[in-house]
Amino acid sequence: MIFFVFLYLNILISNPTDFLEVKAKSGDGLITLFQRYDIDYSNQNISLFKELNNQNNLGLNLSKTYKLPINVYKFNGKSIRTTINNNDYDFALAIQHYNEDLVKKGIKDKDFREDKILWVPVNFNPNNSDKSEKIALKKEIPLRERVYPILGKKYEKVKEEDHLLLDCAFYLITGHGGPDPGAQSEKGGHTLSEDEYAYDVILRLGRELIKRGAEVYFIVQDPEDGIRDEVYLKNSKDEFYYGGMKIDYNQKQRLHDRCDITNEIYNQNPEKKKNHHAISIHVDSRLSNSKQIDIFFYHAPNSSEGELIANSLLTTIKRKYNEVQPNRGYEGSVSYRSLYVLRHIVPVMTFIELGNIQNYRDQQRILIYDNRQAIANWLTDGLVEYYKSK
Repeated sequence: MIFFVFLYLNILISNPTDFLEVKAKSGDGLITLFQRYDIDYSNQNISLFKELNNQNNLGLNLSKTYKLPINVYKFNGKSIRTTINNNDYDFALAIQHYNEDLVKKGIKDKDFREDKILWVPVNFNPNNSDKSEKIALKKEIPLRERVYPILGKKYEKVKEEDHLLLDCAFYLITGHGGPDPGAQSEKGGHTLSEDEYAYDVILRLGRELIKRGAEVYFIVQDPEDGIRDEVYLKNSKDEFYYGGMKIDYNQKQRLHDRCDITNEIYNQNPEKKKNHHAISIHVDSRLSNSKQIDIFFYHAPNSSEGELIANSLLTTIKRKYNEVQPNRGYEGSVSYRSLYVLRHIVPVMTFIELGNIQNYRDQQRILIYDNRQAIANWLTDGLVEYYKSK
């Protein structure tokens, strides 16, 4: 009888009691939540998170408790190896350091030897030497100052600040352009054209990405309009595509050309960069409903990485708004759309709508150049946060 009781206790000890349950903090996205608990932001962990919490999207709700891909064990007071039934000494040592580090960071309340609670991440990889070597390599590469005339005389010189996006190539596509101004609105006797304001934000975003070491391709270009600090941006029709191709009058042809040009650049040397990402920026127009709308994001159907990136951008924008305008609230969203460019551009793609060009407050978001710059900065922060986690 004593033997069976002892066997039963050993089974309890060598199996996790459950997954760690936590509540998200204000401004949290899945990336920031995983980073807080030092969980690898891998496809396996993301899929398990969805399964454990019975949800299809990656959005977080402050009122909900979430299960993380971290097993909780009752520490047997002897050793980590016998507690988790794993004789690998190096693995056990890595788990020990993992728990100790979380105590130092204030994430875990007590040492596992004190409270007898041991956390073991699922799909735990104790060897992060590859990532460390890449970070070290990026630090060794000298920071460059590069010149991009497309950005205009005032902004053409771009000095790198770091190499956090050194492995990335971005294909930036402003909405409309050439004979198509996109959505339009009137303010103070001036015509506001979607393509001009989207183009200015695209240039600012590209400049910020270059500062982080990225390779950037501007698919739609206007050599006369670099980054502009004016409130009212004059509409022109002289934009063309990367490589000099004229922008066609026909909408279907324009969409086809954008996809072909982006894919051609990508296919020239796809192994040159590890991460390839296309971004298209637009300004929405809602004539029948002129209410204010927040920045929102689309990704391609069945694009798991597209969804992850869009959620990282959404989370960052929401957090930034909470910092500069507390209690404002944020109603931006992430969803999939079967848009032509999302389905036909090969690199993973994010489609961004900056606001409603018919709404007064949304107009301020694009009219004031500091606001256009803030959008570029925040989008860059979201991209850095995502690619750092890979």
